[in-house]
Amino acid sequence: PFGGIGVGKSTLCNYLLDGKDSGAFKTSDSSEGGFTNKISYKTGFALGKKKNGKKVKIFDFPGFGNPDLTLDEIVENIKSEIIPKKENIDMAIMVLKS
Repeated sequence: PFGGIGVGKSTLCNYLLDGKDSGAFKTSDSSEGGFTNKISYKTGFALGKKKNGKKVKIFDFPGFGNPDLTLDEIVENIKSEIIPKKENIDMAIMVLKS
């Protein structure tokens, strides 16, 4: 998922991976500060349901606007973590705070 800092990208990743907010991806304590500073991923069964047999790899991205990371650093992180490994990304989600 892509979006600003503190909008719930890591929380969404937890739900997509486990069907609950399991803490597989660390989340920020507030909507004012982001926790994720580097692309990370976890693999598992979609929504935590083994019976459907859908293995997924969920990537968690840093938020845009993070004062600790420049946009260039985020792009460089994508280039170093995703592109060289030839990851197949089937879906990208934009997370917005309302």
